[in-house]
Amino acid sequence: MLIPVNNNDHATGQHVRARGSLSIALAAILALSACSGGDQPPASTTLPPKSSEPQVIVEGRASEPDDSEPLTIRLSQGRAHTEPAPADDLIAGTPLDQTQIDEVLDRLPAWMPPSTDAADTNLPSGLLAPPQPDTRLSTSFPAPDDVEPPAAGSSRSLSVVRYQPQGAVALAPFVSVTFNQPMVPLDTLDQLDEIDPPAEITPDIAGRWRWIGTNTLRFEPDAGVLNRLPAATSYTVTVPAGTTSSTGRRLPKAVSWEFETPAPTPRSVSGLTESTSLSPVIVITFDQMVDPDEVLPSLALVANGKDAALRLATEVEIDADVDARRALDAALADHTVAVTVEAPLPANTALSLSIGPDTPSAEGPLTSPQPTYFNGRTFGEFEVVRSSCDGSTCEPGSMFSIELSNPLDPDAFDSDQISITPELGNLELYLSGAAIMVSGSTTASTTYRVSLSPQLTDIFGQRLATTVTEQFEVGPSRPALASFDHEFITVDPGRDRSALTVHTLNYDSLRVRAWAVDPPAVSGYYELLGSRYEDDEPIEPNWPTIIDEVIKIDGPSDRWVDTSIDLHDAFDQVGSQLVVEVAPPDDVTFTGDDRWRNLPTMVWVQQTTLGVDTILDNDEMVIWTTDLQTGKPISQVSVELIGTGRVATTDDDGLARIEIGEVGVKGLWATHDR
Repeated sequence: MLIPVNNNDHATGQHVRARGSLSIALAAILALSACSGGDQPPASTTLPPKSSEPQVIVEGRASEPDDSEPLTIRLSQGRAHTEPAPADDLIAGTPLDQTQIDEVLDRLPAWMPPSTDAADTNLPSGLLAPPQPDTRLSTSFPAPDDVEPPAAGSSRSLSVVRYQPQGAVALAPFVSVTFNQPMVPLDTLDQLDEIDPPAEITPDIAGRWRWIGTNTLRFEPDAGVLNRLPAATSYTVTVPAGTTSSTGRRLPKAVSWEFETPAPTPRSVSGLTESTSLSPVIVITFDQMVDPDEVLPSLALVANGKDAALRLATEVEIDADVDARRALDAALADHTVAVTVEAPLPANTALSLSIGPDTPSAEGPLTSPQPTYFNGRTFGEFEVVRSSCDGSTCEPGSMFSIELSNPLDPDAFDSDQISITPELGNLELYLSGAAIMVSGSTTASTTYRVSLSPQLTDIFGQRLATTVTEQFEVGPSRPALASFDHEFITVDPGRDRSALTVHTLNYDSLRVRAWAVDPPAVSGYYELLGSRYEDDEPIEPNWPTIIDEVIKIDGPSDRWVDTSIDLHDAFDQVGSQLVVEVAPPDDVTFTGDDRWRNLPTMVWVQQTTLGVDTILDNDEMVIWTTDLQTGKPISQVSVELIGTGRVATTDDDGLARIEIGEVGVKGLWATHDR
């Protein structure tokens, strides 16, 4: 029995059970399925048990799955090899004497090196002579007090080589200017702060100038809500003429530049939709701080061509509107304006909200140069707008979608308000805004009618005028070939004939191939699996072919069909290990999405009556071998750690312990003579 080892399980400690059918076996991988005969239905088609009550799921209210399982990463100290590598064997020979060596060399042609092989070293001109050990310099230490400082190394005048920001910018976190010469000595930050900065910025804003090195000066605004220079402002930065560097050089003329931060721009609007209430609370979120009282005059709402007067919404009105409160809570402080209408709007009316021009900012004097428009519509009669499937065509498994004119009231919704004929098993109803999605076990080539009761209510308290029925034509199923659930399967030892079950949908035939394998083929098997799913031209196995035939599929259309592949004769021929591939027949080609539904599927199948359980941690593996049919322990089972050459033998209780440590184990190979 072969058990390929999953390295992730090795680090955390796992209990693994392999079950199967023959006397020499291959055990399953650490994540292996126990005693699988391949008779389980495909996971992609398994539906939950049918319940008498449909399940209702409201978008935003369903609990999230728990994905908090931690990822474990194991690190360990590297270890040097304690045993030296074996030395190569030396062949005993007879040394040649000089005469014999000369005889061999004389048989070689004369070597005439090309004249271009040798060239003088091409040294650069003007090299300084290296210092000589007898050269002495006369100087005193320490230097006398009357020594003049060295002259400045540069005769260039002081200049500004770089400054930022410039022009119109979306964001200005700081202002910086860089000179071509040192401006301050190397000193502490506190001492440098006492030096007057050689630059000024207008308008005046709270902050500080700081030296970044000796050549670069940076202005940083005071940290606060903004943590940047105020928006909606035109700035001018000036370095005056006569500014002096540390070397005494002066700036011949003033350097000045300008930059501008943006005027207010609305980023989002809440409360204006295609189903807007008649007295909406509209929340406008800006990209900077604003004063609602100052912004209000720049807002205009037009309803069906007529102006609708606006006012600031009260806290009570905001708290009563869930969307308005959510928008305010999500925005930065002082970045929003919440307004509502003086009088209710007419129903089913087009709305246009204009923001600006001349919308003022609370940060600076600049106003928005042009208006920004947002459109919506007040709610109308509650009715069905359209219906569709979740794909381009309705096929089994598709979800039915019904879109209404207004959002539904989830608190007033009841599953009895929706009826479906014929009855739909495993029914689930999803509510998402103005949409109802219906999911269940739909049958191919069937017409379903979904009826909505007049009791169905929208968020404005309106109900449907009458029962509305939408019709959905479910067409035939597309062919599908279910992949095997596991990479390794052990057939049931209790069956008279070993078999493998495959699941198909709308297939008439399948091509089945099987190859004889042994434990060293595991690595090649994994490579083969990868090529089957990733390559247009997958690798072909080079193992002995045992089966290559086309089998007929006998079953109804548009239903999943289980077909048993008889492997009994193949196992009689090769022993205990087979790799089996099931694929569409050669004369059938699938493209697009259908290709992924019908990829060939491959599995390593083993036949054994030997059961192997393993428990392992970071240091040790405990192995227990039993008889699959009786459950009794089996002694004298040889278990090889593939990849290490180590073998353990189970005792009278069927147990064996193996220290594994840092050794990489690819799998286990268990054998027993009986």
